[in-house]
Amino acid sequence: MSPIARRTDVIVQDVGPDTVVYDQLRDAAHSLNPVTGYVYKHVDGASSLDELTAGMSAALGTPVDLRVTEAALWQLDRVHLLERLAAADTSAHAISRREAVQRFGVAALSLAAVTSIVAPTPAMAQSGGYDDPGKEKEKKPKKGKKP
Repeated sequence: MSPIARRTDVIVQDVGPDTVVYDQLRDAAHSLNPVTGYVYKHVDGASSLDELTAGMSAALGTPVDLRVTEAALWQLDRVHLLERLAAADTSAHAISRREAVQRFGVAALSLAAVTSIVAPTPAMAQSGGYDDPGKEKEKKPKKGKKP
């Protein structure tokens, strides 16, 4: 059983060369670079990692190492954009960042980048912001009195 991308409770939009995925369950947006975006769009549960890597190499017009595909899957799993992992792959994706660097290498992790932000909750969005303690407040003239 191969990995499969989550297709429910997400909104997917291509923005330039990147793919932005908004996770409605976690109120988080993830910007996937072209490598990780390709993997997200094509990980369908039927393709093997070798087939996925070969397809990505053809689509990007450059040879791609299998470790890059594995690093992209690890990144997608880390941000909860995969529904299912193969039983053999589960241990590969439930690893720390340090272990990922050792396993995939810095270059592979750099090529499979995911940038994430957490969207504000409705209460945060309606708040008036915050007071910056380093900024002096403007003094407003009182009504009825001339400054």
